[in-house]
Order: sequence, then C-alpha cells, then structure tokens
Amino acid sequence: DPARELPLQRQEFDLAALARDLAVAQSTKSSVHEVEVRAPADGVLLTADPRYLGRALSDLMDNAIKYWPEGGTVIVEVRPRDTDVVIRVIDRGLGMTEEQKARIFGRFQRAVPEGLRIAGTGIGLYSVKRIADAHEGTIEAESEPGLGSTFILTIPNAPSAESQ
Repeated sequence: DPARELPLQRQEFDLAALARDLAVAQSTKSSVHEVEVRAPADGVLLTADPRYLGRALSDLMDNAIKYWPEGGTVIVEVRPRDTDVVIRVIDRGLGMTEEQKARIFGRFQRAVPEGLRIAGTGIGLYSVKRIADAHEGTIEAESEPGLGSTFILTIPNAPSAESQ
C-alpha cells in the first residue's frame, strides 16, 4: 500500500499553533487573500507527524487561494473531537462539479475551469490524500461550482506512548 510508505515521525504538537504559523505565511503570499484560523485559544494537541501535516495544511491553504482569483478570507477551522481532530479549509472560490470532485484526489488531477490559467502540478491534493491515509485519516471535499469548496481533513489522535 503506497499510502503507508510515508515515514511518519509522530510527536505531540499544537496543531492550532502550526496552522496559525502557516496561515501567516500564506497570507503574505497574496495581496487579495487572508487566511484566518479558528481554533480553541488553548490550542489543539495532536500526536501525529507535524512535518507532513504542515505540508498537507499548506497545500490545502494554497489551493483555496489559487482557486479563488478574486480573493477573500480563507477560513481554517481546527476542532478537536474525542478521538480525532477535524480541520476544515473553507473558501468561496471557483468550486467544483461533482465530476471534478470525484477525481480531485488522483495524481496529476486538477479542476481548472475552461479558459482560466492556474499554476500547479496536480499533485497537491494527491499528496494531502497520501498524508491523510498514512495517518489513517480521511480527506473529503464539499463543493459547488461558483460557491467555493470546503476540504475536510480528519486525523486520528494517536495517543502518545507516555499516555498509554
């Protein structure tokens, strides 16, 4: 299973703090977008691989910005639940059709509307899916053309060795 090939280095870290750092970095890249993180003020502790999850979050934020040419505020919600953490990346950009949504997590797949040029290789969401799979989590998309997209990344909170 290729999803299991990622060499995860699990450790406990504050996912909300990581998301905020990445949001600042993404916001500075665009003059017409902001990335706002909504998370509990006291943080969200997660035992997972911060490097890979950081890459997944960056890719999701990057896509939200790229596929929303007019600009606006991308919302990133980080919510702890009993056994997992749910991250939602919400934009009001171009959105996708059902057909595009069905193949968006494939390798080299992109959902670029006719006549629009958007930079990218088509491996961002494929990479996010591999990272979700390696953590035994999920990634899904809710989207409608013209109304934007919400990407929902769910990562199980693996108990750290100390707390077992």
